[in-house]
Amino acid sequence: MSQITSTLPKTRGKVVLVTECGDIEIELFSREAPKTCKNFVQLCLEGFYNNQIFHRIINEQFIQSGDPTGQGNYGESIYEEGKAFEAEYHSRLKFIQRGIVACAAQNNLCDSRFFITLNKLEPLNFKHTIFGQVIGDTMFNVMKIAELEVDEKDRPVYPPKILKVDVIVNPFPDIIPRKKKLIKGGDEGKKRKAKKDLNLLSFADDLEDFKEEDKNKKKKISEEKFENLKEEDIKEEVKVSSSSNTDISESKEEIAENMIDTDLKEENLIDYSAVEEKFKSLKKAIDERKEELNTKSKQEAKSYLEIQKQKYQKKKDKKQRQEEALQKFQSFKQNLKNTNSSWKSHSLKFKSNKKDNGDDYETIE
Repeated sequence: MSQITSTLPKTRGKVVLVTECGDIEIELFSREAPKTCKNFVQLCLEGFYNNQIFHRIINEQFIQSGDPTGQGNYGESIYEEGKAFEAEYHSRLKFIQRGIVACAAQNNLCDSRFFITLNKLEPLNFKHTIFGQVIGDTMFNVMKIAELEVDEKDRPVYPPKILKVDVIVNPFPDIIPRKKKLIKGGDEGKKRKAKKDLNLLSFADDLEDFKEEDKNKKKKISEEKFENLKEEDIKEEVKVSSSSNTDISESKEEIAENMIDTDLKEENLIDYSAVEEKFKSLKKAIDERKEELNTKSKQEAKSYLEIQKQKYQKKKDKKQRQEEALQKFQSFKQNLKNTNSSWKSHSLKFKSNKKDNGDDYETIE
């Protein structure tokens, strides 16, 4: 039997995408596409792909990720301030099998976006830069993602995430991960706030941002009101003498603090019930979908067990028939042996009787 061999070149470098559907091991063609592989590896080391989603799934063709916005129209690179760079093509790198990893950007350009093929796609040869391939049984995890439900725009209804990326073999030891830019106004920069468990799915951060924005807006309005106050109004409010400039300035500060405190207290009176109801309805829809999938999985498992039970019963019946046939054969053999034994004893008896009578002819045994 002839052995099937791949025409793809040898790989050098390995990363593992840890996704919600399982690990995906990717080996890199760092000799044939060095610039693209270096861009991919450095972005992995910097945590660029962490928590990104697979935003596009084309049935029996490919799955796509690498866009931090999750829309599929944006990508970054480590070259020229994040701009796309020139594509790299090689005569031995072609879409001849499933599991090929290539850049998703077009027009002979590359960035952070990439896709993994689900079949042979030779029409894409020399149109997208190939820089890796999925290896081993982890291709089954790619197929799991490909089987997810999508909408009319090929976007998954429940997009799976890349939790993190582990660089197992780094073919570029000289890579130094870049530091994230600090926000002005502090030496250490502003750290992202930790997510709170508000039972509002992934919209918890949006709710916190909305409250923070509302708070800043009210504070700004209060300061504008304070600036527009006239000194006469301030005098009447605090009942101070018009001849004391010092008292007036102190009164202005007190009024401003009181107004800001009042506005901040009003923040707690904001009704977020409509927002929370929306989030609860979304959570309920997701729970119903999960229950539906669990029921479907149980039915499939039950059907599979029934098929296996039938196969086992057939094997058991076949074995039983073989045992019955063997018993019949043994019985027949024993009967034949007994028949031969009785015939032989009968022949010997006949022969002895003839000798006693004086007959000389031979007996047939």
